[in-house]
Amino acid sequence: MRNALVRSAIVAATLLGLASCAPQPNAPSPSADGQPRAESDARTSPSPAAVDGSGALLERVLDTGILEIGNPESAATLLIFFNHSCAYCERFTGLHLPRLINDFVRPGKLKLHLIELALRKYPQSELTSTALLCGGMQGKGLPMHQFLVTNEQINLSAVLAHGEELGLDMEKLRLCMENPALRETLKRQASMAESLGVTLVPTFFLNGEKSLGLPDYPDLKGSIEKALREN
Repeated sequence: MRNALVRSAIVAATLLGLASCAPQPNAPSPSADGQPRAESDARTSPSPAAVDGSGALLERVLDTGILEIGNPESAATLLIFFNHSCAYCERFTGLHLPRLINDFVRPGKLKLHLIELALRKYPQSELTSTALLCGGMQGKGLPMHQFLVTNEQINLSAVLAHGEELGLDMEKLRLCMENPALRETLKRQASMAESLGVTLVPTFFLNGEKSLGLPDYPDLKGSIEKALREN
């Protein structure tokens, strides 16, 4: 019954638009200290290709503020809650994300849904979340995400400078970064995370199936392949 409710919440949130470290039954392998590889808010014939004519990945910002990457009609959806200051999220972006894109997203089998979970210990979360959405609104959410997660010193000037490097419309970017409506979007995302019991980053929902912490890539790949077979 609980799994059904979680799946329903995922579907509803997608269509419309902080923490313990206890391992879960389906959690990925722990780190050397025995804890899940995730961060809490503690203060101490192939499917259609998911690319455009230039070979760039398709992406768009949904009404919920979710950054969607890949073919919207993909058979599988991987929803990822992360934070740009999370070390495990940086490792996921550097090690696993390129492989996911090559193995599943570009062939049109999987689409990614990205949401930044604001954590109080990372006060720049609102800035980076806003930058991700503003980049996504100009079709550059993925490169903006990669920039944000790999740079420790992030401020508005750094975001604007990188936006210029990406060739974004700078007037639109500045207006977007100052848009108060995006704060309401971020609040809705926080409510969504709370309703799904998300307290750690990274947390994943593969077609509604929840797992937390940095996975080993073979395990993640196997789970996606299984989901595709079952679809």
